[in-house]
Amino acid sequence: FFSSHKMSFQRFSGVNALEKRRTLEEERKSRILDDRSRGMGIDVAVLDAQVAEKNRIRQHNKELDDLYNNQMNQLDEHCCAVQKEVNEFRRQREKEDNNFRMGYQRKEQRREWDLQDPKRLVKEPPTRLGDVDPRLGASSIQVFGGEDVNWPTRKKAMQEQVRTWTQQQVDEKDVRKWAQYENDRQFAERDEEMNYKAHQMAKGLADERKRIAIETAYFNKSLSEQQKMEAHRNKFREQQVNMAEIQQALDSDMLTENPMATLNAQDATRFKNDHMKGLLSHQRQAIMDEQSRQRRELAERRQAAAAEERAWDTLQHQQTRNAILLDRQRARESRSKIQALSDERRQQAFEAAERHHALKKLYSNDIGEEFQGKFGSSIR
Repeated sequence: FFSSHKMSFQRFSGVNALEKRRTLEEERKSRILDDRSRGMGIDVAVLDAQVAEKNRIRQHNKELDDLYNNQMNQLDEHCCAVQKEVNEFRRQREKEDNNFRMGYQRKEQRREWDLQDPKRLVKEPPTRLGDVDPRLGASSIQVFGGEDVNWPTRKKAMQEQVRTWTQQQVDEKDVRKWAQYENDRQFAERDEEMNYKAHQMAKGLADERKRIAIETAYFNKSLSEQQKMEAHRNKFREQQVNMAEIQQALDSDMLTENPMATLNAQDATRFKNDHMKGLLSHQRQAIMDEQSRQRRELAERRQAAAAEERAWDTLQHQQTRNAILLDRQRARESRSKIQALSDERRQQAFEAAERHHALKKLYSNDIGEEFQGKFGSSIR
């Protein structure tokens, strides 16, 4: 109910906004089309009103989005609560199943427990309890192992007990299955109901937005057509004014260049300062002669500058050539000095080697036969 009320309020607000815009547009048309009330320049008030209208539409769309988001949040919270309830129910059911297993499905209560009991032999009675054992007959001496007189009766009792337990388990399983089916059915119904409500809400919002978009598009189309017509009308008026202005300018003395309109009223040889349309033939000839003289002077200056530039180039080339020749002469002298120095050092090395050889030969102390012959020749 709350959602439908909000949607109705929003639809009513949208209709009021549309009517308000249409009223403003009619007022604007009346102001624009009326020559007496139409002003020149930009209508600041209308622009401010348009900005305020756009801001109000933007705020209205924001409120719609906030409402949709709030409803989706509420639906999400409701789904989370339902999921939490389902999880709690499943946890409680699992807890009850575990309690039932601990209370009624222990291993001691199994029908095969008498075969799997590790203390089975300890619990069994001995073969004989004494001479007065009622299990022994008059001619009995001992009880043979493996004898079981009450086996058929015990077997029927065990089978009946197994059937009873089986039926009980089947009934309990059917009850749990039916309870699970009922819970699943209720959960599916609630889930389907919530999905249907969410679909209806989303569909209502989409329809409302679509309607607003259609009305806005229709309004914008009408406004565009009106603006085009107004622009065409203004363009036609401006063309008429321009054509009249052009025709007036073509017929004026300024463009026709009436020579009588350029002369001074007091002196026919002078021109008006603000209305001169050209020079006389002798004045134009004098200007052309002066231009020819200036061109000749410019050509002569350029030729002189070119000759000076060529002289400077020749001088620079000669200086460069002299510098290259001087560098080559210095390089030859440097190589000659290096060669002389190398020859001198080579001669000095040769003389040093000669002196070393002579000194080595002079001061050598070789041991000969004369020195060896002196050993063992002395007598004490």
